[in-house]
Amino acid sequence: MKNYIEITYSQFEDTYRPTDEFFSDYQDALESVGGQHTKVWTVRDGDGRYTIVTNGYGFVNRLEYMTTEVPWKDGDDIFVSHD
Repeated sequence: MKNYIEITYSQFEDTYRPTDEFFSDYQDALESVGGQHTKVWTVRDGDGRYTIVTNGYGFVNRLEYMTTEVPWKDGDDIFVSHD
């Protein structure tokens, strides 16, 4: 069962510490974190009004991938909203 978590971008920054790296390809993002899939996030278009971030690999409304220093936990479904 998935654990749905919604946090603000400020909470995301404090908790997961995003890097300055962004990738257009999931495999490139995955390689940059040594294959640790729990450090890869998908940046998505929120209907043209805002940007959202979700953990893991995503394809729908994907803009790019980003990585973090701190991994998310398997079983978590994290939605990062704009502040």
